[in-house]
Amino acid sequence: MNRRLNAFALGALLLLSAAASNAQNVFVLPASISGSSNVGVFSANPFSNVGNLNVNPAANLVLATPDGTKFYIISNSGSNSVIATDSTFSGIRPIASLGVQPTTALITPDGKRLLVGAGTLQIFDTTSDLTLVGGGLNVMGTVVDVAVNLESTRAFALVNTGSGSQVTVVDLSTNAVIGTIPVPGFGTGVSTGPNDLVYISTQNVILEVDPRSAAVRQQMMSSGDQLAIGGKSMGGRIASQVAAAGIGDLAGLVFLGYPLHPPGRPDRLRAAHLPAIKAPMLFVQGSRDAFGTPEELRPIITRIEPSPALYVVAGGDHSFKVPKRSDVTQEDVHRAIQDHVAGWLREQVAVRTAQ
Repeated sequence: MNRRLNAFALGALLLLSAAASNAQNVFVLPASISGSSNVGVFSANPFSNVGNLNVNPAANLVLATPDGTKFYIISNSGSNSVIATDSTFSGIRPIASLGVQPTTALITPDGKRLLVGAGTLQIFDTTSDLTLVGGGLNVMGTVVDVAVNLESTRAFALVNTGSGSQVTVVDLSTNAVIGTIPVPGFGTGVSTGPNDLVYISTQNVILEVDPRSAAVRQQMMSSGDQLAIGGKSMGGRIASQVAAAGIGDLAGLVFLGYPLHPPGRPDRLRAAHLPAIKAPMLFVQGSRDAFGTPEELRPIITRIEPSPALYVVAGGDHSFKVPKRSDVTQEDVHRAIQDHVAGWLREQVAVRTAQ
């Protein structure tokens, strides 16, 4: 599966499933070569064993519903491809044997649908766990990856047609195909950004798509010598540590809500390694971020060369969520962030190209 994480040294796979209550569970999945079918479930805080499940030895992905009441375990196997367990982890329920190894899976943001790519696009109701399209929905090719818009109304299935790739658009209210998006070459992935725009990756090209019209807004060329890395919160911190350790020549780093310190603990800064980074950096920080405000970041980044850029999300918290009384909509906030990040990255690439 393209979202699969391979386990080597420990012979296990650790996955965090976060519930809406901010609780976290760690699922320790068996390595594919171990032959074991045991999945250990641990609470993250405090770290302790809360259950053990006997599943398909090919299990390699765990998905949680937004409210944390149900978990789906996806296996790279045609038998017992999808099983479920509840938050007590006291047992499992087989949901489907798809006959084909799944290539991708996700739960819609509203938690109402489970989508599994296994040749066709399998659509399950998460309340009843019943399939909504017998045999799966024909999306005009073999499913490689799938994404869903933030409103959970449309799915975008990247498929291999045999002669190339396309993205097939599915209306999730009717479970019917409503359009296609041509993809040059062979696509490698599709995802939805926090701005609710859909991004399709293919060889050296990224397509940005408006999910409402399914129209391509822009086509961005990429190059192997113009690598930028980054991430949201902990993902950004890890990217910074990788860069500080000397990953190589980077075009830039983008930090979306950098976790400068734990909430309420400004004395425990996580910034000592930042001066070791020699690539340009962009910090996108909410003005109400409990993990570090722009005011707390400024005295740190002013001592770094080259001087990092700072984009402040007015009224935004750690997830860039603004108060309902704000003069701007959440969608406007996300679009502004996306536009600023894209513009900044273009500037860095232009500078490198001119050198």
